[in-house]
Amino acid sequence: MIHVSKSAKFLRSYKRLIKGRADLQKEFSEKIVIFMANPYDPSLGTHKLKGKLRHSWGFSLTHGLRVVFMFVDDHTVILEDIGTHDDVYY
Repeated sequence: MIHVSKSAKFLRSYKRLIKGRADLQKEFSEKIVIFMANPYDPSLGTHKLKGKLRHSWGFSLTHGLRVVFMFVDDHTVILEDIGTHDDVYY
């Protein structure tokens, strides 16, 4: 099982984007359980990023929302950001 930490930037973005939206909170809760069990689960669409984010990975929360994260080691990740494709990748 993967241990998940959240960066300050992720927490700010999460609060701005998801707090108060029960549908997105539920979706995030469901996806993070899947992610913790297997970060490469096909339903997440996990992929390595390029360019300035080349040390990070991403997975899809919804069709339009992404979560950016970094592996610390084989059992630990830090969630770095959450938002739309353009918000987190550019």
